[in-house]
Amino acid sequence: MKMSNKKEVCLIFILALAVRAAFVLFFPSLFAADTGQYDDIACSLLKGDGFSISGIPTAGRPPLYPLFLAGVYSLFGQSHLAVKLVQAILGAISCIIVYLIAKESFNHKVGLWSGIAMTLYPPLISTAGFVLSEELTIILLAISTLFLIRAIKREAVSYYILTGIFLGLTTLCRSITLLFPIFLYLTLLFSSSKRRGFVLISMLLVSMILTVAPWTIRNYIKFNAFIPCQTDRGVNIWVGTHLPLDGPGGMPYGVGSAQDEYKYSRDGEAFLKVSRGLSPIEADKAYYREGIKNILNNPSGYLLLCVEKFKRYWFWIPGGVEVLKPYPKIKLGIYIVYYFVLLLAVFGVWTGLKKDWRDKLPILAIILYFTITHTLIFAVPRFHIPVMPYDLIFAVAGFLKFLQTLGVRCK
Repeated sequence: MKMSNKKEVCLIFILALAVRAAFVLFFPSLFAADTGQYDDIACSLLKGDGFSISGIPTAGRPPLYPLFLAGVYSLFGQSHLAVKLVQAILGAISCIIVYLIAKESFNHKVGLWSGIAMTLYPPLISTAGFVLSEELTIILLAISTLFLIRAIKREAVSYYILTGIFLGLTTLCRSITLLFPIFLYLTLLFSSSKRRGFVLISMLLVSMILTVAPWTIRNYIKFNAFIPCQTDRGVNIWVGTHLPLDGPGGMPYGVGSAQDEYKYSRDGEAFLKVSRGLSPIEADKAYYREGIKNILNNPSGYLLLCVEKFKRYWFWIPGGVEVLKPYPKIKLGIYIVYYFVLLLAVFGVWTGLKKDWRDKLPILAIILYFTITHTLIFAVPRFHIPVMPYDLIFAVAGFLKFLQTLGVRCK
């Protein structure tokens, strides 16, 4: 790495860490409902009770984030502040990785400004302030994406294997990426060497499976059921297809609190009715069956619901409903920035794919995969966060292209 590049990396890291640490230390403490379960599992791990909630083994959450919490707690005690500061460091490292991704996909200029943009982008600063899996997911997905770009550009077996390993780790943090390798097979349509491409992607898939396999085996031993990552597949499908929920506006964070979590008590009652008297494994299967019924019984309603989920995924900002409610001016400012980024990102995709489009295919595949999966199943604004770095890369590329058309040179 050149000395100038090292200085850029140091600048991005220091700026990103300073901004995130300041947010964690001085912004009012933030809480999310999922935090309670993550905490319970992490504390169970530390007490030697295994991956469990209140002493009962669970597969309701992927394992990596509770393990991350347990590691932090073992070093610093059960301190959310310590977790958030560690996440601030992870966020700063993610900015460097995004700099490298954009540099590989576009050029050095887009890489530099993408890294800087990510250090200052409000939704990606605030992730450090929540005890949630988003920050860890962002960095693991970014590493996976960087390796995937290098694998495709260099056709190197080692990079395909590394991509599979880190996609496996990403899946063990957020199970949404479980089917991403299957999606990658579609990229073979654009490959000049389809046979070799098939072999390489298959190697990626095998390395990912081997990474996830120990957790899947643990689940089979504990529950006598095939659970690749977690047991909420059925719940998500039911919640995302139950028309009265509109997509939904909220999701239950525990059977006991379902009626409180939903906007209308009747929706909480409908949720409880499906699982009443069933074990968590059987309940998830029941939710899956009922979710499929929801689609088959009203396909037109489901399609309209998918439109609503798409809008919620792309046009609402994370935390815009509750977290930012006490700060209307900040909320307005973030919305303005957010929509400006989206507009530039669309322009960046349109102009960026005109030249060396294969280099942009991995980050475009990430965006499309997350969008399609969440639109079809379950979408809330928070689920867009792992994809935001790639929105920013295209937005920066679009902005620089726009300046170029105006005759403005940007170093």
